[in-house]
Amino acid sequence: MNPSLFAKRFTTTALLSCALSTSWAIAADSCEAPSASALDWVPLSEMTSEQRARIASQCCGGFIAPQAYQERIDQFADVDIDSLPLEAGSDTSLLEDGGETSVMEGNVFVRQGTRELTADSARITRSANAAELTGNVTFRDPGVLLVGDRALVKMNEGEAEIDNAQFVLHETGLRGYASAIRIREANSLTLNDGGFTSCEPGSEDWFIKSEDVDIDTQTGRGTVTGATVEILGVPVFYLPWAQFPIDDRRMSGFLVPEFSISSDGPDISAPYYLNLAPD
Repeated sequence: MNPSLFAKRFTTTALLSCALSTSWAIAADSCEAPSASALDWVPLSEMTSEQRARIASQCCGGFIAPQAYQERIDQFADVDIDSLPLEAGSDTSLLEDGGETSVMEGNVFVRQGTRELTADSARITRSANAAELTGNVTFRDPGVLLVGDRALVKMNEGEAEIDNAQFVLHETGLRGYASAIRIREANSLTLNDGGFTSCEPGSEDWFIKSEDVDIDTQTGRGTVTGATVEILGVPVFYLPWAQFPIDDRRMSGFLVPEFSISSDGPDISAPYYLNLAPD
């Protein structure tokens, strides 16, 4: 497959490289959740001593990218990814419509350095400079994993939309889902009808549901609209609008809720950070 069919490189460089301060809520059966491995979840018992050292003491595992992908990160550590050519391939490929459409089937991949998009099949339209990928769609960037059923990529606009999607931020342990995740340019991500938590796969002791979640890595801010905070599946309060930090840049806003259970019962706190000295 000629990579030139992908006329514009992927520009989804650090779409989800956020650094939310999270507090993990433990559920005994969550470490072996059926979908956990698909989200790069590794139980504590399968980690190396070095990996365990980076995991908070109360956690029973963590999100760790596969070793082969870790090696790609090391390989391109000092390389400008945007300057690299695209690699593309599949088990089989053929041209339709007089060469206007390329159909790829089986183990489809498109790579640019550490950026990687995979699927079971893909249809690429030359004139529209667009691609439709279906079946076990995944997108990887360092610290980021998106998984979905179907993806539409508009390369001229630098946009992509993944349907029925889940996402993971490896460094922070944040995960979530949405009916659709829309990637715009290189620093903006929108989750429609979804939400997020820092609980292990299979556990949602606390969860923030929202009509829309906007994450902007350029400003270091996230915004939720029409959000409901749920504890053990029970809505506890409603936020018509709220803004929160997604990295270590200081700003006023809510931090991720902390939830715990003791002999006195459940306890939830929703810290609000007031930045009195923006400079």
